[in-house]
Formats: sequence, structure tokens, C-alpha cells
Amino acid sequence: MRSVASLGCVAVLVVGLSGFAPNDPATSTGHTVLRPVSIAGVRGEVGDAEALVTGRGQTTLTARAGRPDPTVVLDFGRDVGGIPRIRVAGASGEPVLRTAYSESRRFLGPEGDAPKSTIFPRPGLDPLRHHEFRIKGPGDLQRPLVQGGERYVSLRLTTAGSVRLSSFGIETTYYDPGRAGAPGEFRSNDPLLDAIWRAGAYTVRIGMTRPGTPDGGDRPVIYDGAKRDRLVFSGDLLQQIPTITQVFGPAAYDYIRQSLRLLGSGKAAMPGFSGPRGDARFYSASYSMYFVLCLAEYYRESGDRAFLAEFWPSVHRELEWNASRTTPLGLLRTTAEDGADWDHYDGPKTGAVTAFNAIYHRALRDAAVLAAALGKYASAHEYSREAERLRAAVNARLFNAKTGVYDISDTIRGPIAQDANVAAIVYGIASPQRAQRILQVLRTRLWEACGPIPFSRDSGYRDLISPFISGLELQARFTIPGASDSGLRLLRTTWGPMVTPGPAYTGALWEHLTADCTVPGGSSSLAHGWSTAPTWVLSRYLLGVSPSAAGYRTWRLTPPRSGPSTIRGTVPTPHGPITVNWRRTAGVTTAAISVPPGTVAYLGTHRDHDAQAGIDRVLHAGQHTIVIYPDHLG
Repeated sequence: MRSVASLGCVAVLVVGLSGFAPNDPATSTGHTVLRPVSIAGVRGEVGDAEALVTGRGQTTLTARAGRPDPTVVLDFGRDVGGIPRIRVAGASGEPVLRTAYSESRRFLGPEGDAPKSTIFPRPGLDPLRHHEFRIKGPGDLQRPLVQGGERYVSLRLTTAGSVRLSSFGIETTYYDPGRAGAPGEFRSNDPLLDAIWRAGAYTVRIGMTRPGTPDGGDRPVIYDGAKRDRLVFSGDLLQQIPTITQVFGPAAYDYIRQSLRLLGSGKAAMPGFSGPRGDARFYSASYSMYFVLCLAEYYRESGDRAFLAEFWPSVHRELEWNASRTTPLGLLRTTAEDGADWDHYDGPKTGAVTAFNAIYHRALRDAAVLAAALGKYASAHEYSREAERLRAAVNARLFNAKTGVYDISDTIRGPIAQDANVAAIVYGIASPQRAQRILQVLRTRLWEACGPIPFSRDSGYRDLISPFISGLELQARFTIPGASDSGLRLLRTTWGPMVTPGPAYTGALWEHLTADCTVPGGSSSLAHGWSTAPTWVLSRYLLGVSPSAAGYRTWRLTPPRSGPSTIRGTVPTPHGPITVNWRRTAGVTTAAISVPPGTVAYLGTHRDHDAQAGIDRVLHAGQHTIVIYPDHLG
């Protein structure tokens, strides 16, 4: 067998492997190799392109002087990620084969969808979105580096000669739930909502990287995106953790623990993001505080007190750091050194920033709950007192009675900010009555055809639509009474374009949208974990299942008041699956409910800002059927 060389990269020659089976475990590693599902384009002299899809026969590319370069564009149908593998059956001459990778057909060029795969290069991650190989004969091409996310791959012969290919596949490196699939489920008679839920589930899955993979280190980790940045970000985990627990349940808890461990093992305040080997960097005040919120969310879902105890010192250090940056007026202040946020392209936010103070308030409240769970009642009391002082200070100094919403900061007053106001609602700064009015202002001032712009146009900030911050608004609208219909509209306008078939469809949820519902550019991630709020929000607020004690020892069940007339689903918990099947006919709601052993369900027909209020019935372990009449629903 003759050698297969590469240009400007390392090619690995693999001998003696059988052909790739479509989308089934293959290869000696036991990992799955995915084959393309269709051919998206052919150019030049190409014979039997479909062989790369069917696995029968061989695809021939022949390049001749003066003729177009032979090119085949492979379509995997949705985003996949891992190690590309090519089987060369034979060649004449020594042609150069160029491969390029893209999440969107629109941005697939000679260098893929971006010149570089990430701005944070590291071992195991391919730094480029294209390769070049000089083919000298039969063999297997395999770069030992990961291409994290691609739907489309182009194969192009750029110099004279001919090559016969018997297969092309992607050896996956992300989480595999096994043949049983994910235990979590959401289904309704609204296909769009179901598609959005599934897309969020798939988004977190392809960001969950197995241990032992080239760019994953020795532990399972949750990356922010499939393609980039492939780092553990605390802000992204804020949405990823509840999505993963709702979809994959306890089987995936170790991915959460190990990702939090990377962030929480330092000696100072939490880093905002980390590489898979703990190469952590400080990112921003807001992302540091998100660690506390993420740990609290994991504890609520899992009841894992041992892990909480391990990282309680990290919580304490973080809040000490925040307290050291609090002014005599009681507000957290940030500077150019620590004021970067999710919209890093807008520059740091300085002064007393409303969104940052709202996050701080939630961190204090969560810390009080975590301290009480560990029996540290004095700390719990003190954190609760600090939270109340902070809440009073934010309401006294950062709410703008003239606009009816919270200002961006104590130095930027007047423009409307989505993040400041939805954070104030979700994190407990705004009262329910004020929250209702704020949501009306946001809808009037920020909502456009494809969803909310993050800042009003007089702010000087970019108008790039953020599914991350819109995810918090989605949560706010399903939490505040009377706003769930607008939450459903938000789902359709912002996330609907992402699940609509087309050249930018990836089966996953996008990092950003432009005002015309399209992808901003090739470097944008089209499978990004921070966009997955719809999945857990639909399970928690439409299916209506949420923990009221850590690990679902007790949990709350709330009937849907709007949306689809039939909703059924499953929430995996440490005690077993919770299953609910709602049906609404002529205003009468019926439900079949399975309460797992060791848990108690509190049925609450009146949703309230206080999650413990409005309990109408207690359901113990077993199967239950309930009927709720219209006058029972608040």
C-alpha cells in the first residue's frame, strides 16, 4: 500500500479497517462514524458522487488542465462533529485533495466557513476549517484533530490527476446516550414547538465532549458550541445545565460536575471560562457570578450535596470578591478590566450595571439556599440580608420611572436594555406587578420581526439578536402571570427560523441572528449551548414540571394555560422518570401523571411569583388522573 501525504498538516494512514457503516458504531475505537445523507452539489468531472452517500461503489474526481476543479459537496443533514476520515481507493498522478467544512451552505468556501476554527487554539482542536492532502495512492486519511461542527463538507481536487474515494465519514466525539436515546421528552400538537425542543436537546448533546477525545482532555466536558469556541463558559452553562438535566437526566450529571469543577477549582474568584485541561481565564464579573447560579441549578436538579460541599469554598470566595467591589451605596461596580459581558463586541460595561447587580442578587439568594442545605445557617441568614439590601439599592437607584424600566447602568440612562430588565425579573429584583409593565415596554421598544434587539437603537450598541438573553426573557414571560402567550410568540419569532429547513438549518440552535432572521457570518456558531433555554423552559413551564426540593424529592406540577391543547413529556430525575400527559378540551384540562417512588408532587393550578404558593393537591408515588375545570385555573 502506498503512502498518503498531506500538505501543511499531519495525515494518519490507517490500514485494514472495514468500510464505514452509515450512522452506526464502526471502527476499532467503538465510536460512531457518520456518513453524509445526500449530495448538496457537484461541479466538474465527478463520477458517481452518490457512492459517498450509499456506501456502494466509488466516487471519482478527475482534474484536467483548463477545466473546473472537480468538487463534491456532502450534506450530513444536520450538524455533526468529530474526526473526518476519508478512504482512498486509488489515484493517478499525485493530485491535491482539499476538504473544507461549514455549518451553513451559504458560507462554504475554499477555507470552509471561517479561516480559523476558534480564536482560542489548543491541542486536539483543528485550527483550520480546511485541509489539503497530496494523494499518492490508496489508504485512509485521518487528521488526529477535531472539526467540532459541520453540516456541509466539500471535497475538491485542486491539481491535475484523478482520485477514487470509497467513503467519507465523521467519527463523532460528542455524547452518545446509547440505543435507548434520551430519557427526557416533550411532544405536543404544535410541531414547531416540538422541533425547537428537539433542536435544543441536540445542541447540548453535540457540545458534550466525551473523555479521551483529542480536544476533550481526560474528563467529560460541556463546550459552549460545536464549532467554536469549544470551551467551558459559565454563562452558557446557565442554560445548558437545565437543558441537559431535562433531556438526559442523571446519566449526564458527570458532564455537569466536571465542567463546574474546571471553573470552580481555582484559588481566586471564578474564571468565566476554561479549557478542558483547566487552562482557565478570567472573563468578566458577570460570568464569574454565573458559577454560583450554575452550581445552584445543578444542586436543585440533582440533590448532590457532596458536590455542593466540595465547592462551597468557591462560592464563598466568589461572593467575597463581589463584596469587595460594592460601593457605599450598596451596588456592585465594574471597570474596564472586568466589565466585559455576553456582548463582548460592545465593549465593557462600567459603573453600577443593572444586569450585573441582578445577577449578584440571584447569586446571594442562591448562596443562602446552598448554605442552608449544608447547615450553615448563619451564612444563609447573612447572604439573605445582603440580597435584600442589594435589591433595595437597585430599585432605588437604577429604576427609571420615566421610561418604566431599569436603566443599563448608573451612567447610561434612558436607552432600553433587554438584559438589564429580564435579569431584574428572573433574578428577583422586580416585583410581579413591575415585571408585567416592564415586559410590555420591552415588547413595544425592542421586539422586531425576528425577535427582540438587545438594546434600543439610541443606545449605540449592536442590534444583533441574542438567543442567550432572549432565553432569559422567555423564562420571564413564562414566569409572570399573563405573559405566557407573548412567550410563545417569542419562541416562534426568534427560534422558529433556526428550525426551518434551509441551507442554514443544522438541527441545532444558533448563537445569534440578524434583524432579517439570518446568520450574521460564517464564524458564527450554528450550534450554541447558550441558546437552548426553550428546551428546559418548555419542559418546566408548559409541561409544568419543576423541582421544589433538591433532586425532586418534592416537585411542583402546574397545568399549562395556553399553547398546545395536548402536551406530553418525561422529565428524568434521580428518583426515576416523571411522566405527564395533558389534554385540554373545551376548557377542561385532564392529565395522566406518573409520580416516581420517593417523591411527592404538589399540584398548583395557580401559577404565582412564589413557586411554593397555590398548592391545590398533593400526589404521592404512583399513577394519577386529574381533571381541572376552567374556574380552577388562575
